[in-house]
Amino acid sequence: MKNELKTFANISDIHDLHIWSVDGEYNVLTVHIVLHENLQQEKLTDLKQKIKSRLHDFNIQHVTIEFEMKDEMCELEKCC
Repeated sequence: MKNELKTFANISDIHDLHIWSVDGEYNVLTVHIVLHENLQQEKLTDLKQKIKSRLHDFNIQHVTIEFEMKDEMCELEKCC
């Protein structure tokens, strides 16, 4: 899944990725996405929708995304 998400042009790195199923049919994904550069809100919203659409193709119905900047320190960056 990490490699699939990295195909988006604005994404530099991915960490804190978790995927699980609530009941065997309803699948959930949470992820921290590091961007190459700051994006305006409209472009962030567009990127988020494209990511959710792509993940829906993998039968993931609920997605939570946290966007981060390249130089931002994340306490969970080395969690996985």
